[in-house]
Amino acid sequence: MSTFDFTVIGAGIGGLATAARLARLKKKALIIVQGNEAGGVFIPCKADGYQFAAGPAMSFDFERAGTIRQLYTDLGIAHNAAMVSPCYQVALPNHRITVSAEHRETIDEMSREFPREIDSVYQFYRDIKKSAERSVKSRVASYFAKHKRSGAFLRRYRFSRELSAFFDVQARYFFCQPINDLPLSSLIALIDSSPLHVAHGFKKVADQLLEVILKNNGVVLFAEPFPELVQRRGRVAELITSNRSVKPGSVLLNTKLPGRATTVCMGISNQVVPVRMIHEVICLSDYDRPQGMFSLSLSKPDDELSAPKGLRALTVRFPSASVPEKEALLALVGTIMPFVGDYCETVHRAAADGMQYLTPDSLFVTKDKIERQGDRGTIKNMFFINDDDCCPEQAVAAAQRIAKRLA
Repeated sequence: MSTFDFTVIGAGIGGLATAARLARLKKKALIIVQGNEAGGVFIPCKADGYQFAAGPAMSFDFERAGTIRQLYTDLGIAHNAAMVSPCYQVALPNHRITVSAEHRETIDEMSREFPREIDSVYQFYRDIKKSAERSVKSRVASYFAKHKRSGAFLRRYRFSRELSAFFDVQARYFFCQPINDLPLSSLIALIDSSPLHVAHGFKKVADQLLEVILKNNGVVLFAEPFPELVQRRGRVAELITSNRSVKPGSVLLNTKLPGRATTVCMGISNQVVPVRMIHEVICLSDYDRPQGMFSLSLSKPDDELSAPKGLRALTVRFPSASVPEKEALLALVGTIMPFVGDYCETVHRAAADGMQYLTPDSLFVTKDKIERQGDRGTIKNMFFINDDDCCPEQAVAAAQRIAKRLA
């Protein structure tokens, strides 16, 4: 029986980051992968001559002392993210705002869309700037910002429902939380800084992490069905794969929960793309249903690796599994891209076709508990990190906590 200090079932960003950290500490790591590539939900979907983006290409937490930046530093791997401006657009039912790296440009956009509230917006940005400066200079202020929610801070400005939705949809996209529940430190990052664009997406990050694992004597098993877990005395005592038995030490389940984010891939003609539309758009179609937000990722017009000449690859992501039928989907996307239904070459739902393991029902503790990234379940030596494309920085933070615990 092979013996490993640490075994990861699944190869998403969280699992790979945990294994890479432990491998650098001379822990013997085993990665069990369902498909033939590492990266989990961030593996691009290829179909009908297109290559569709997988997961967001932007993220916060690359700043000094940020979780993702710290991961790169600790592992000694190259930083492959850069600032791109304009960063992204926010599409509301009756507003379109382009968010740029230069805050003055963003505020000018908001002045055009929300002229009656611009004084409050100016004051809000000034106060956020002051809070950011205090957090840098004072440990007490930094601690306070990490543990205080943003709701009380925001209420003093009395923003309209529409302007509140502009901030809220960004918080849900980048941090998977409503704006009022967001830690003040995350609100400061959202307003006072800009997300960085990850070159080639988080699949490139996954490849870099895998390289660290292999260089430190890690072992990867590709194209494996979900292993049999043999439990003794409340622990996973043995993993049985297709060709070996493994004594696992600790086990990390880096799998996909049912009913989570869903992706739809669309091939469209270049002529249907609006002139002012940029590559990443965060969308909300109904102010009364903020949980119904979705996002669009569009390939560049000259990227023939992503789409045939004259066509574009469009990825539509929904945070939940509730995806409209084709006609309703085209109508929904049509609110951002008029006539998309007339110039759509292909539409299909991206499937977890051998690239992600689904979390077995028998291993659920409760859905709420598993959703707290990095929690230990009722099995003593097993941990959970969801392979979810919504918030890569949360998976990296969970990986850091687990690695510290097992170091």
